[in-house]
This record gives sequence, C-alpha cells and structure tokens, in this order.
Amino acid sequence: ATLTFGGSTWSVAQTVTVTGGDDDIDDDDAAYVVTVHAPVSDDPIHAALAASALSGTNDDDDTAGFTLTADVDTVAEGDALTWSVVLWSEPLQDVSVTVDASAVPLDAVGALVFTPLNWMDPQDLVLTAIENLTATGPVTAPVILNPTSADPAYADLDPQSVEVTRTDDDTQGILVSATSEAKAYEGGAAAVFDVTLAARPPVDAVALWAESSVTMHSTATPASLTFTGDDWDVPQQVTITADSDDYARYWAATDAYTLFLPENPEETPPFTGIIAESDPILVEIIDDDTAAVVVSPDALTVTEGGSLTWSVVLTSAVTTALSVEVSFSALGMEVTPETLTLYG
Repeated sequence: ATLTFGGSTWSVAQTVTVTGGDDDIDDDDAAYVVTVHAPVSDDPIHAALAASALSGTNDDDDTAGFTLTADVDTVAEGDALTWSVVLWSEPLQDVSVTVDASAVPLDAVGALVFTPLNWMDPQDLVLTAIENLTATGPVTAPVILNPTSADPAYADLDPQSVEVTRTDDDTQGILVSATSEAKAYEGGAAAVFDVTLAARPPVDAVALWAESSVTMHSTATPASLTFTGDDWDVPQQVTITADSDDYARYWAATDAYTLFLPENPEETPPFTGIIAESDPILVEIIDDDTAAVVVSPDALTVTEGGSLTWSVVLTSAVTTALSVEVSFSALGMEVTPETLTLYG
C-alpha cells in the first residue's frame, strides 16, 4: 500500500488497516511486522527519512475440540439412540472419534472419522441396545468418546462421556410345570415338576424352598436348584414325595410349596431380598391308611359253660387312646373286659 501526502494534506492523518489472515485451523497466534519504508520524495529532507517497523500479533480464533449433542440418554433394550458429533475447527490430519459403550452395554458401529474436507459436517452416532435374554434391570453407565489424530491440536483432547441408562425388558421369574399329576401317594408315586427361569441370570442363581408355617405331609427334593447363564432355560426336576406314616386322615391334605431366588443364596428363610418367586406349587397328598376296628375271628362259636378269646386291633395309628365297648345281645353271656382301650 502507498500513502501520498501533498503540500496541503501533509498534516492529515491517513489510516492503514491491517487485516489478520483468517482460516479454520487451530494453529496458534502468529506474529507479524508492518514496515513503513523510507519515503520517496523530491524533498531531500523527507527523502532522507529512515524506514520504521511496527510489530503485532495475529490472534488465532480457532480451537480444537468437538461438540457432542446427546439429547437422549435413556434407551430401551432392543432400541437405539442417535447422537451428533461435529468438530470445532479444521484438522490438519484426520480425526477419529472412537466410542466405548461396553459398560452399559451398547453397540456402536465403528468410529467417526473427520477429515480436513468434512470436519464441519455433523456425523450421527447410533448406539443400539442389543436385545438379550438376561434379566439385569436398568443399568446406568458412561459412554465415552475419545478423539485421536496425528494433528497435534487434536492429539491431546480429553475424552467426553455421557451417563446413559439402558432399560431392561426381561423380567426374572421361576417357571414351574407339572410332568405328572400333582398328587403324591403315601408309600407310592411322587409328584414331579420341571423348573426353569424366565430369563438368563447375570450371575449364577440359586432357587431355594420357602419356609412353611404349617405342618407339611411331604418332602421336596432337591433342597436347591442352581441355574447358570448357560442352562437357565433347561428344565430341572423337583420331586414332592408324600411322607409315610400310620395315621389315617379324615381330611384332604394339600401341601403348598414356593421356590424363591434370594438375592443372597447363603441366607436361610425368611429371605431379606428376593429376585423372584414361583407361583404356589400345590400337591394333593393321598393317604394309604384307613381308620377301622378289626375283630378276629369274625365268627364266634362258644360251648355252653365254655369261653373263647378274640382280638381287636386298629388298622391305623391314633394320636390319643381309643375306647371300644364290647357287649353281647344274647342272654347269659358275659364278656370281659367290657371296654377295650386301644393306643396308637
């Protein structure tokens, strides 16, 4: 640029404008020098003036970084969420933004790559909650975005993270199905049931029997069932066997069992924390004892003046002493004793 001063304008200040170079690269501030050369004039006094210089700094207004737009931070199992990523400035080398969503877990396809040509274009980041059969409940964990590049400005950027909640659509439960009639016969066939879990457990799960508050007439085996992530849907059998005794019941007995998945399988009932429980397992107990009084022999013949002996027994045990009166309808007959006391 050239400034011209005339005889009448020598005292009028003229403006020189220095415009900083503008780019989109984070390349730090740049020093510059403005040189005012020696004037060219026919006036020997002004022609003899020396040149001068002014120094300055071209301040850089570009910063390396990236913006993550994460409007949604909750995703249901089987669904996906979409975020947006864009760089703040033009890189000198490609910038790769990798995604670590393994703690949630979510599936991210590949990395986002920004070049010096497309750096200003936002790119979508799609995170998918892969459907599984594991009952974990909701999980909240960070998704981490980490930029890497050979460009020094982008090589040392800190990662960014967002807390994401993945909701679970699997509910744990204990499924019981009868493989035989739901009856246990005293001294005979047992009731057999298949047991599986409704969802894959994140860790080994142990099913235990609930403690009964009533008298049971049967026994459940085995005492516990262990399900792993590999065999949670493979049926395991439980057997309800009627307890044998000598008592005849005059009422129908039905035993009710419940299986629990306690949070702490080392506990004994009652459990402080329960993951799941089965529906009641109802088993009818069929008694093989009959209440009766048996007289032997059943036909009695006695000679006049003579005597005979017979026995009276019960066909089942009793919980208290039982009195049986003995009498004859014929005249002149005597019986001793007249009352029998039978015990279980």
